[in-house]
Amino acid sequence: MKKNFFIVLGILLFTSFSSIHAQKEDTLTPTQRTAALYLDTAKLLRTQSNFKAAFRYIQQSAILDNAEALVYLANAYQFGEGVDTNMAEAVKCYKSAAALDNPIGLYYWGYMHLYGYGVEKNYTTAKQYLEKADALDNVFAHYFLARIYEFGYGVPKNDSMAVLLYQKGAAKGHAASMFSLGYHYEEGRWVKQNYTKAMELYQEAAEKNNGSAQAALGYLYTSGKAVPRDYAKANYWYRKAIENGDSRAYCNLGYSYEKGRGVPVDERKAFQLYAESARSGDEVGQCNLGGCYQFEIGVARDYEEALKWYRASALQNYPPAYRRLAKMYESGYGVVKNDSVAFSLFLKAAEMDDMSSQFNVAYYYQHGKVVSADTTIALLWYKKAALNGDAQAMNNYAWLCFIKKVNLEEALLMIADAIRLEPNDKEKLDTYAAFLFMNGNYVDAEKNQRKSLDLGADKVVGYNERYGDILFKLGREKEALKYWQRELKFPNHNRLVEEKVAQKRYIE
Repeated sequence: MKKNFFIVLGILLFTSFSSIHAQKEDTLTPTQRTAALYLDTAKLLRTQSNFKAAFRYIQQSAILDNAEALVYLANAYQFGEGVDTNMAEAVKCYKSAAALDNPIGLYYWGYMHLYGYGVEKNYTTAKQYLEKADALDNVFAHYFLARIYEFGYGVPKNDSMAVLLYQKGAAKGHAASMFSLGYHYEEGRWVKQNYTKAMELYQEAAEKNNGSAQAALGYLYTSGKAVPRDYAKANYWYRKAIENGDSRAYCNLGYSYEKGRGVPVDERKAFQLYAESARSGDEVGQCNLGGCYQFEIGVARDYEEALKWYRASALQNYPPAYRRLAKMYESGYGVVKNDSVAFSLFLKAAEMDDMSSQFNVAYYYQHGKVVSADTTIALLWYKKAALNGDAQAMNNYAWLCFIKKVNLEEALLMIADAIRLEPNDKEKLDTYAAFLFMNGNYVDAEKNQRKSLDLGADKVVGYNERYGDILFKLGREKEALKYWQRELKFPNHNRLVEEKVAQKRYIE
């Protein structure tokens, strides 16, 4: 065995020397040539898993200031390959490799300062060394420098720079860069939103076993944004992502089991997957696990556990976790009921663009709940929620505008949008009918109000009166009187309806 090794080593040395002499211009000094041969020997030994012997040759090469050998030596100390793990020595070696302008050494030294790995975190130093490695075309430097700009680590956030750097990495086949670039296309950040392009990038990165890309690809199949919805394919990619350690994929597959998407409903399985995701630190998984404990999904109700996981998720600034905590305080589930705390949590999530929380903040201001009633602020938050697609917020914005006689044109457009989203909602039909009535379109107002009553609105105060008003304007006075009389059966009816019945006519 030893004899065979030395034969191979001899061939390697001969080949190395032949290659060196074949160069048109030999720029290597004898010392550099020796260092390169030591490193080549070490690489061969590593292919045979003889890490201890490889370490000795790496050391010899590094002593001769071979920058690449210094990186190998740093890796050996960092990961305990052929030597006991020694992070302090690893740090020294990476620093030395960076000082010799080795691209990998520069990248590692920048990376370590970016995340405080083995050294004190320092974004300025991280950026400095990653920029040097980027200039030397190191693909990993492209990626981590992009992250500095994307997340604003020590610099103003700059998606345009991040995208350019992700593009450089993706062009070199770097899977993480492909994923991040795909995410920018999916979200329309700096680049024009393009789900097809996002999917292409996710697919390519997923085939390189990038777990984040596999989870993202699964989500596109779940959402149907880029291709027809296909839960079976979505779950396939979630499982592949789980194999590659993606914590969000546990959560997404858990949701499939909770809702029966492509698999039979299995709440216990959903709970277990959410738990895996939560324990891995995923904020969505933590929030969903809290939901399992609150709503008895695959586990017995336990408000204390629900609060624990909602708080863990909220610490990572996940807006729905703040909202769920707010609901717990609003309802007194597992805590002393406290609307002030609930409001502050709703406001926190609302400021992070959580649609449902924006609605709740608006509701608090509309009704003066723990804050002074303020129609202007209420309308502001209803509008924010409405623009995020909340149909009920669209309705409330329109109704409040109708009552206060402000922003009426915008409000009419808003309630029309709400009707398109939810054409069989009695409250929204009633609001829409009120606007049509105000504009003198009594025929369409009657159709919408009639539909609202048929959907059960006749059992709610106010609806019968408004239908009677419409009928009167259409010349159907006897029918109008009948509906006004029905309205009188509600103890909290509008007192004006009594005059309408007494005078048998519509009164403004």
